[in-house]
Amino acid sequence: MRVVVADDVMLTREGIVRVLREAGIDIVAEVEDADGLLRHVSVARPDAAIIDIGLPGVDGYEVAQRIRATPHGQELHLVALTGYGLPEDERHARQAGFDAHLTKPVHPAAMQRLLQTTLPGRAPRPS
Repeated sequence: MRVVVADDVMLTREGIVRVLREAGIDIVAEVEDADGLLRHVSVARPDAAIIDIGLPGVDGYEVAQRIRATPHGQELHLVALTGYGLPEDERHARQAGFDAHLTKPVHPAAMQRLLQTTLPGRAPRPS
C-alpha cells in the first residue's frame, strides 16, 4: 500500500506517517498543501491519500473533488482528517468524495482499525 499524507501541521503529519510506517505502509510523500498533494497524486499514483480538511489555500473538500475528477482519482482511497467530528461534518466529507473520515486527534488504534477495515483489500502488519 502506497499512501500520501497531507497536513499543514508538521507534528500531526509526522505522527500519522509514523503510525502508517509502523503498520507497514509505504509513504509516497508527506505534503503540507493542496498543490503538493495534487502533484504527488498525479505522478506517484498512490493507493490512498490522508488529507487534512483545513489545508491552507484550497481546503481538503475541494482537493478531494479535484482528485475525484481525474482518471486515477476514482481508484484512490481518500481519508479525511479533521478537527470537525459532528455527523454533518462526516456527511460533508463523504459528499466531497472522501471514503473515510477521521477526527483529530487521531488515536493510533483508530488509524489501525481504519487500515484493517476500510482500505480495500489491505491489512497492516501486526504490531
